Amino acid sequence: MMAITIELDTIVGSLLRDKFAMSSADFKIMRAVHLLGGACSQLEVACFNQVTEAAVSKRVTSLSDNGLIKKQVDKKDGRKAVLSLTKKGQILMGQLQGAVILSMESMLVDFSKTKRKQMTSLLLEILGMIIKNGSQKELLMKSGQLNSDRLKGCKVSDK
Repeated sequence: MMAITIELDTIVGSLLRDKFAMSSADFKIMRAVHLLGGACSQLEVACFNQVTEAAVSKRVTSLSDNGLIKKQVDKKDGRKAVLSLTKKGQILMGQLQGAVILSMESMLVDFSKTKRKQMTSLLLEILGMIIKNGSQKELLMKSGQLNSDRLKGCKVSDK
């Protein structure tokens, strides 16, 4: 399992850098906002990615300047910001997910087309289970920053 994770990290890193001119740090912020369903706080994103709020704040400013993340004042608590992906950010996430799926399939070139599709589906399912049940969710739950229902809808892809 660790070898698959390392290979996927390498694929994603190369895709981000070479095809999308994006850093892994920026992608992780966007991914967290996407997986948390939008309308999440910087603290939730920081806990999800296991980084400091200051690190998230710096990346959010850059992503906001590039039109990928929208930062709005929380209507319930004016001291907090609510993050969501812009339409441009949502489109980019879709493109990234599609590119990752194609790359995963290309890793499996020695398998038949049917087996590649089955394996890709299984890999996506495994990634979804890791996200739903992994340490990031536990960290958020233990920190009290996330209620038990907040990550139930996390999916790698709806397709």
